[in-house]
Amino acid sequence: MAEQQPWWYIPVINGIFQTITWLTVICGWFIVNRQNNHRELRKETRSTIEELKERLEKLEQTAITFHCSEFDSSKSKDIVREIQRLSQIISRLKVLSDEDLGEATKSLRRSITLKNFDKSSHKCLSEDSPVLDRIYRTINELIDDIEYGFSRRFH
Repeated sequence: MAEQQPWWYIPVINGIFQTITWLTVICGWFIVNRQNNHRELRKETRSTIEELKERLEKLEQTAITFHCSEFDSSKSKDIVREIQRLSQIISRLKVLSDEDLGEATKSLRRSITLKNFDKSSHKCLSEDSPVLDRIYRTINELIDDIEYGFSRRFH
């Protein structure tokens, strides 16, 4: 004859199974929530990078126009303000290390404003000027660094 279980045995077993079920549901929710948050952060960062690339390309064209024409103080101020804004956006992205970020923004600023940017030394440059080559190269390197940093952070 089979042994009879105590009266409390079945409710305890049911309680254990319900607890395990609820813990599984809660853990699953946390995992899915975390993955969704990560995906949303990735999408927002990608969107910001695309906007940043457009603004960097526009800055590149503005800087080249500035260096290939007569001195324009309002345009030079606009360029400096845009460099500052872009530097802030790049720092908020958190795709570059602090050291790389500092070097990248300094290099961007220097490529545009170090030579031929002051009113006293400004002259119209030709299309094959080393100053313009440096602007092209620096902006391309910055975009590459940002893309590489994004790839490291999210893949």
